[in-house]
Amino acid sequence: MRSTTGPKSTVCEVQRWTTTTVKEAQAAKERFVRDSSQSGGAKPGDPEDERCEVFRWVAASVDEVLKLRIREPGLRLRCVECKMPVRVHRALLPTGSPAPHFEHYAGNPQCSRSDG
Repeated sequence: MRSTTGPKSTVCEVQRWTTTTVKEAQAAKERFVRDSSQSGGAKPGDPEDERCEVFRWVAASVDEVLKLRIREPGLRLRCVECKMPVRVHRALLPTGSPAPHFEHYAGNPQCSRSDG
């Protein structure tokens, strides 16, 4: 039986498209897509100023994930500590139910954010 008093994580990582510079994406050895809609002073081919889109893991709160799931139902979530898959739980009742949190699909005894 799962503990109801264990640590409750309110932050997880979500895999999303985010904008960055080509230079930063190259330094992190990330695959990227150049932003063809950029306007302004950046010259194509200048990694210092040129913008691109990368698919990376970014931190998100319970509220952010609940809003994102409406638009992106297949959203992938993982624990910020152990990187194992997690699911989001929202408060079902105004009072008497657990606070919104993330929970591991399978308990991980090595993770301080897991009940298992």
